[in-house]
Amino acid sequence: MPDRQGFFEMARGGTIFLDEIGELSPSLQVKLLRVIQERTFRRIGGAEDIKVDVRIISATHQNLGEKSRRGNFAKTFITGSMLFPFFYPH
Repeated sequence: MPDRQGFFEMARGGTIFLDEIGELSPSLQVKLLRVIQERTFRRIGGAEDIKVDVRIISATHQNLGEKSRRGNFAKTFITGSMLFPFFYPH
């Protein structure tokens, strides 16, 4: 089976946009935080880590601080990544 590149590999050296990160499951939050902090990931079923150089821009309509206080979003994700909230009027 040939290796297929995922989104992070295709975005190497560029930017990837992740929409609605407030909907991520706790297990995906941990995996994404690893990519952000260590700049590595492992393909599904892979045996080795792959280094990646990518800028991640994400968005959500949810209040992640409030979700974290309620226990529905990992506080380590919020503190471990560089979040710059932008609020705009509806």
